[in-house]
Order: sequence, then structure tokens, then C-alpha cells
Amino acid sequence: MPSQKPSSPTRTGAALVGFLAGILLVLSGFVLGIVADRQMGGTAPLITQAVVLPTFPAVATDTVPAGRPTSTPRPAATPVPTVTPRPSDPPISLTDAKNTTPKELKDQFDIFWQAFQILENNFYYRPLDEQKLIYGALKGMYNSAGDDYTVFLEPKTAQDRKDAENGQFVGIGVYIEQKDGELRITSVIPNGPAAAAGLQSGDVVLSIDGKSLAGLSLEDQRTPIRGPENSIVTLTVRRAGEANPLDIPITRKRIVIPAVTLDVRPDGIGVLKITGFNDHYKQELDDALKQAQDKKVKGLVLDLRDNGGGYVDGARQLLGRFLPKDSLAMLEDRRPTGGNLSPITVIENGPVFDLPLVVLVNGGTASASEITAGALQDYNRATLIGTKTFGKGSEQSVTQFKDGSSSRVTIANWYTPKQRIIQKEGLVPDMVVEAPKDQRGTAPDPQLGAATDLLRTKIASSEISGNSSNVPQSRNNRAAIDTGARDPDDYRE
Repeated sequence: MPSQKPSSPTRTGAALVGFLAGILLVLSGFVLGIVADRQMGGTAPLITQAVVLPTFPAVATDTVPAGRPTSTPRPAATPVPTVTPRPSDPPISLTDAKNTTPKELKDQFDIFWQAFQILENNFYYRPLDEQKLIYGALKGMYNSAGDDYTVFLEPKTAQDRKDAENGQFVGIGVYIEQKDGELRITSVIPNGPAAAAGLQSGDVVLSIDGKSLAGLSLEDQRTPIRGPENSIVTLTVRRAGEANPLDIPITRKRIVIPAVTLDVRPDGIGVLKITGFNDHYKQELDDALKQAQDKKVKGLVLDLRDNGGGYVDGARQLLGRFLPKDSLAMLEDRRPTGGNLSPITVIENGPVFDLPLVVLVNGGTASASEITAGALQDYNRATLIGTKTFGKGSEQSVTQFKDGSSSRVTIANWYTPKQRIIQKEGLVPDMVVEAPKDQRGTAPDPQLGAATDLLRTKIASSEISGNSSNVPQSRNNRAAIDTGARDPDDYRE
């Protein structure tokens, strides 16, 4: 067995140096690992291809919060999905678009194009949907005008809006308004899904399917109410007298509402219900009035409750059936006129019916229906019964774009022939009668009852005086009214 030699000082020193060098090597590797980790983690500035102007410095948003260790283990990397290359991946050039910016808006649009280009160049989750970005920018621009009725609608929303105005849509069967930023139910369509579920007039919708409506525009608040037929939507509402919000599930159904209907009662009174002045309105109006004439009705209840309006010419055509030639339908204030009110006359489209007339209105009576009610009230042609109207006295110009989207821009305000303002004021009826409490249409209608009672009195008075009802009157004399407005001949289409 060989003997063990004692270690020399030289060999011992060399071993110690080797041991210390190994430790230093490990420590240096650990430090380099931390440095590399921090470079990948984002505390150092990102190196990108984007051009960042000096006035818009990049700000790191993914730094480690104060108080947290920088050695927190990195989570496992998420695989990057494979995306199909698109013309905008790599980012598109906006040079041509920037060159077409009007000189007067160049400074403001420089910021817009810069912001758009930064998103195009740097956004992580590719690919970007530029069409969605453009629609979002357009909606934001129109909403920022500060007018609830000036809106940009994407193609599907625009089509849904068109269908609803023509009385055919899938929904829950309610009339709505936005007041103080809240979505309110102004009334419920009798026998509709909402009525069956127990939704009531006056309910304030707080959320839809659990998503809050706070801070949204009217269009964005109303959109989630729509959906596929037979699907269920849950409205969370605040109701007067209830301590806690109520969740009301409603099954969406296809709802078809005719623009004009006529019900001739046994006592000879006709109830002419008009729900909107839409594409089908004129033909339905002609048919209903011919039926009223054939059945020799003695008086008419013109029911404009929950009529949200529609085409202005529809109101003028209706007024042309009850007011003489050249009567004023309204006064119009367009922006370029500098506040001068332009007279707008009724449209002649048939005989003028000299019948006792009562008009029913409520908080859902708006826009073109308020034009109708206001003119009939100003000329003392009809008695208004019900509750105060909505107060929408503005006109929108609708532009349809090639992709199916559309814009609606407020271009004018309306006044009644006696220069009463409609916008935000509404019309106060001659006889205030509250609405029926049962919104499902099963209880007596006190407003309709008051209207028919008054009509019977008017009919009796007309018969005593010898005036014949249902006889067209002459169009040769313009109905007299003191408006202080310019002569209608000055009006230019």
C-alpha cells in the first residue's frame, strides 16, 4: 500500500484559487441572468420600428411595482398564435391619408394620424381590424358632438334601426328614452314580450345581461336589447317603490307593428292609431281614412301615444287631411338661416275631413308626432288629451353609406305654428289624464275613455249646430293663425 504524501502549500493555494474562481463564475452567471431577465421583462426601453416623436415619449407601463422583488419567477411563456399575413401586417402607410387632411384641421389631425400609426406599428395582439378601428373612431366623433340624435351606426345597427322604424324587428316590445344618461322605459307594447314578463313604464334599466349601461350612448344602451329570436335577455331595472333592483328575464320575439290602424266603435267613433311615420305609413293612412269615410264615422280619436316620429313629410301629409290648404305644419330653424324661422306648410294628399277630432299624447309622443299634435293644437283643430309629450323638436339628415353604415346628423329645430319650441320642452295637453297603470293592455284605458267622452260631446254639439261630419271642406282658404313668420311663398325646398 503506497504511503500518502503530505500536501504542499503550493497545491493548497492553487485549489483555493480554483474554488474562489468557480464561485465568482457562478455569481457572474447569476448576475448576467438577472440582467438578461430584466432586459426581456421590459424595464429597459423597448426597441421597435415605430417612429416616436419627441413630444410623445414612450412610457414603460410594465415595470416591477415598488416593494416587489425583482427575482419573481417568470411565468411560462404563452405560445404565439400563427396569424395569416394581411396587408396591414406589416403596418400600413398613412402618408396619402395625411396629405388629404384639410388645412384648417391639419394640426388636430396630426395627433389623430400619429395615434393611429402608433397603434398600427406597436400593438401586440395582431392582426388589427382596421375596419373596426374606423367604425369606433366615427362613433366616437359623432358622440362627441354632444347631441343624442347625431350618431354614426355600423351596418347591422343601421339595418336594425331601419327595421324598427318600419315596425318589424326582433326585440322585447318597449319604447325607450335616455334621460340624464339613464335608459328609461317610456311605455310597454301591449301583449308584447316585455309586457308578459312584467316590465313597466318608468322602469330604469341599470344593466343588460349583467353589463352596466352607465356612461354609454343611447345607441350603445339600446343595442344589447336586440338579439336572436327566442333568445333570453335579462334586464336589471330600478323601479319606484322597490328597495332593490329587479332582474327581469324576457324572451325576444319578432314584433310587427302596423304604422296605421283604425278601429270603428259601435257609437260611430273611429280610433286612428298611428305608431310611426315610416316607409309604409302613407298607403296605410290612405286605406284607413277611406275606411273611416266608407263607414261614415262621426268623430276621430287620433292616437299618437308612443309614436316616436319618423319622416317629417308623414306629419305634413297627416296634417293635410285635417287642416286647409297652405296651413302651417311647423316652423323650421336651420343652422345657416341664423335663427330665422322658415314656414313649412302641410302637404295636400286627399280630402280634408271636417270631423270632431281629439288627439291622444304621452311621454312617448315625439318628433314628427309632436309636429302633428302641436299644429292641431295651435289651430284649435283638436283637443289634446293625455300627458306631456317627449320634447324632441329636431330634424336629422340620414346618409346611407355604401357598406350599409349610416349617419344621422341634426340639421334643424322645429317650432309649432305659434312659435312654441318643442325641443326639450314638449307639449302640454289641454286635458291631463294619466296613463293606465296596467301596461299589458288588460285594464281600462282612462285616456281613451276621456277622449271618447269628449268626442261624444263634440259630435252632439256638431249635430245640434247642423254641421255635417265626414264632409271634405274647401281648400281655398288658408287657416288663419298669427305666427309672425314669413309668408310660405318665401320657403325654398
